[in-house]
Amino acid sequence: MADWLQVALWAGQDDEVVKVWRRYQVYMPLPARGTAAAAQALRNQKQWQTSLTLWQQALSQAPGSDDYRIGYIKTLADARKDGEALSEARRLVAEQASVAHLQTLSYVYLRLGKSWDQLLVDTQILDRDPQNKTALASLMATLTRNRIDSPALGLANSVELTPAERRNLQLNAAAELVRLADTPSREEKARYALARTALTQYDAMIAAWHPRPTGCARHHPGAY
Repeated sequence: MADWLQVALWAGQDDEVVKVWRRYQVYMPLPARGTAAAAQALRNQKQWQTSLTLWQQALSQAPGSDDYRIGYIKTLADARKDGEALSEARRLVAEQASVAHLQTLSYVYLRLGKSWDQLLVDTQILDRDPQNKTALASLMATLTRNRIDSPALGLANSVELTPAERRNLQLNAAAELVRLADTPSREEKARYALARTALTQYDAMIAAWHPRPTGCARHHPGAY
């Protein structure tokens, strides 16, 4: 039964997992992996308190399970038990600053809305694992939320983006240059250079997004 619950969870059948767990847990003791599958399915359904209870049960069955501990901490964050989630996540990282543990802390900061703390943790993850797609996507999202758009655009080639998402990043990066050019404390020469760079980027975007009709040559000065 535990195997079935795990497979059904992987298949995204949360309703079935919860239904079968409710039916059979009365009649037979389930091993930790079955309990954890039900805990995750309930988390997916946003039934936070019941999910937390089952994560605790799974941990009592398998106290050394890193996965169950991570699931419990993330569910604490989902349930807005902010202090407990942050305390547990920090303890996890203090014990071992592995990528999985740092990702758990990053998730907690995300749920808490602590963008700068999340940015720091995501950077630590990438120091350990430069090709970590989850951390790259998280870092790019955090940079974008904080209007640090040029570095976010620099990460775009390392992350799978839809055309619309890529266009938004390009627009935001150009808009960032405009904001910088409008900063009074900058020297006039620097402001002019930033403005010219922004205009060049906008011209390139317009050309890429609105291609000229086939056979229509671009007009150059002196051409007839």
